[in-house]
Amino acid sequence: MEFRVVSRDARLSGNHQNLTFLIIDRWNDFSFVTQFQMTVFDHRGERHDIGYVKIGFVGQTTEVTTHEKLEETFSELDSSFFSLGNSINFYKNIADLGDVGRELLEKLNDLACNPSLIESIREEEVFAVSLLRDTSLSVIKGQYHRVLNGGKELTNYQFSYVREGSESYSDIELEFDVTVESKPSTNIHAIIGRNGVGKTTLLNDMIKVVTRSPDSNGAFVDRSGARDREIDEEYFSSLISVSFSAFDPFTPPEDQPDPSKGTCYYYIGLKDVAKEGFHHDISALNEDCCRALRSCFNDDAKDKLWSNAIECLGYDENFSSANLMDLRGRFNETKQSLRDKQYDSAEFEERFLEVITPTLDSLSCKRH
Repeated sequence: MEFRVVSRDARLSGNHQNLTFLIIDRWNDFSFVTQFQMTVFDHRGERHDIGYVKIGFVGQTTEVTTHEKLEETFSELDSSFFSLGNSINFYKNIADLGDVGRELLEKLNDLACNPSLIESIREEEVFAVSLLRDTSLSVIKGQYHRVLNGGKELTNYQFSYVREGSESYSDIELEFDVTVESKPSTNIHAIIGRNGVGKTTLLNDMIKVVTRSPDSNGAFVDRSGARDREIDEEYFSSLISVSFSAFDPFTPPEDQPDPSKGTCYYYIGLKDVAKEGFHHDISALNEDCCRALRSCFNDDAKDKLWSNAIECLGYDENFSSANLMDLRGRFNETKQSLRDKQYDSAEFEERFLEVITPTLDSLSCKRH
């Protein structure tokens, strides 16, 4: 199997066999340009559109794109290169090719195919900024690797939160057992209790444990193996803390958005993490919402989830009157008017925020 790098407007016509096209995609991840669309022609000449793959190399900077570094035609990449598919569907499509698919990934030094390669390139900026932009180490080593080897996309898991007793706290053990596709769903859990019994304290300590805070009081334990063991820093893909209570004394940790460092952490709420004791005003909350909507509307899967949620909530007349579905239309209009700008550019953010601010402001005002 041979690889051929071609421009985005290249036509893949003609009879091709045992040939993989890497079609240059000039999408940039904070100035790193690493992405290609992969199309495979097998030994019968049958075409397979695999999906998007990102390829980086050791020492890469934003000054040099990956396609400038690659030969126009090659049989395999040398050890200075590494690659990663952009989604679970990429690896499903590769798995459908059988041995040919695995051979392709081996020649591209794919990180899901051979996770042991990760340690040698973990500190590379292009790895953290570009290749890990839409995924995490736990997904690569777990879900992607599992699907590539014929396993299931989702699996059951069991873990516990444990805390030893002290003068201030009682001892506690909470078990979390999640079964795939169970009815009712087992991946949603609630902490219930009277005011002042320590629900918020408990949740906040869970956050401290996952973010490796030195003043945490508990621990998470993986119970899925033959022996219980404390979870490692890659067990959870990401942690999101949501709190809009103005009276919550908890000071959230700083966001940790770098997947190469383990579990990502994000705080959503009123508190200004950069200024202890301060809260976000309406304009700052609007900016947060704008960034979230841009990311959501640019991802088909997230867009669908958002639309389904808004449609469901729309059965409430007051919620329906807010016309939140119009926000997606405003996003598409902005995309049309700024065709030469990426959705995550400063110009796009400024324009999109401008057109959705009236709607967001109306949600923040009291209705009489």
